[in-house]
Amino acid sequence: MPRRFFAYVAYLALVAAAFAVAAADPLLFQKLNTVRPVDGIPDLSAEPGGYLDIEAVLRPIPLHGRQVWNVLPETRHRRTMIEGGGNCSQISFGFAYQLERQGIDYQIIHMFTPAGLGLGDGHTVIRVPSTAIP
Repeated sequence: MPRRFFAYVAYLALVAAAFAVAAADPLLFQKLNTVRPVDGIPDLSAEPGGYLDIEAVLRPIPLHGRQVWNVLPETRHRRTMIEGGGNCSQISFGFAYQLERQGIDYQIIHMFTPAGLGLGDGHTVIRVPSTAIP
């Protein structure tokens, strides 16, 4: 049989495996397709003027920690940034909605240990240049 046939079969097997992982664990599928390993902690001081102090943003919110599973960005923003629900990831995405509407650049970073990658165990942060906030 020609090599091309085996290449197609291998490609189809890879696609089938990706769909199987996506169906079994959508979070793992999402993270595996966006993760880039880095050595050590990236330099967060590269932005002139530094980054926004997120504690100042979170302090006025009555945080209660109940999970927020809303998919709609506007609802997630209300449930996290106004009502105080959510974990670090949910709050980061709730804040991102507000920043997006204001036209402010931001970066969401998911940090995992190798053992926590498949479990979604880690921490999520949002970086906003302090010069971007008027």
